[in-house]
Amino acid sequence: MGPTPAWPQPPPEAASPPPRVAVVVPCHNEAATAGKVVRDFRAALPEAQVLVVDNASTDATAEAARQAGARVLHEPRAGKGFALLAGFREAKGADYFVMVDGDDTYPAEDVGKLLEAARAAVVIRCTGRSARPEKIQPRTAARPMTTASVISEYCSRCDRVRSR
Repeated sequence: MGPTPAWPQPPPEAASPPPRVAVVVPCHNEAATAGKVVRDFRAALPEAQVLVVDNASTDATAEAARQAGARVLHEPRAGKGFALLAGFREAKGADYFVMVDGDDTYPAEDVGKLLEAARAAVVIRCTGRSARPEKIQPRTAARPMTTASVISEYCSRCDRVRSR
C-alpha cells in the first residue's frame, strides 16, 4: 500500500453530459444540395439534432433532407428570418445552435472548431474583409454565458468600432 497523501484528494469530477447541439438549416428550393449538407453535418456532429426548415420551397428540398436524416419543419412564410426563427424555436433545448445554409456554403468539418470557440467564450467576428477571434468577458455562475450575452458583447464591440 502506498503512502497516504498529505491533503485529501477532491472527488473525481462527475462526467458532464455532452452539450446538446442543434444544426438549423434554412432552405428554399435547395433540393440539389440539402441532402449533402445534412449528411455532412450528421457525420461531423453525430449527436446533433439537424433541423432543415423548408421555407416555402417548390422543389423536393424537404424530401432530400428527410432522406439524408434531417428532421424537417415547414415554414410557409417566405424569408430566411422566418425560417431561422422556426428552427430556433423548435430546437429550444439546445446548448449550442449552429446555423448553416442549405446550399453547401459552409464546410461541416470546421464545425468542431466553431463549437470549441463557443465553449471557450470566443466570438468569431466575420465581416466582408476579415474574420478574427476575440475573447469576450468571462462569465461566472452569477453572470452566465447566454446567447443574448454573446450578442450583446458582440454588438457593443461593433458600436465601439463604428464610433471611432
